[in-house]
Amino acid sequence: MRVDENGKKINDSYEVARSMKICKELEQEFNLIPLMKGQRESVKPQQKR
Repeated sequence: MRVDENGKKINDSYEVARSMKICKELEQEFNLIPLMKGQRESVKPQQKR
């Protein structure tokens, strides 16, 4: 639970939707391929030249 400086609960119900929107924007910006739920893939990092 999130609380403000007065000890009152802060509404965080929008956090999941906000996070998903940001993830999708990053995937598009960096041309990333999203994995399906439960899918795992190992990718070797690119070496610096």
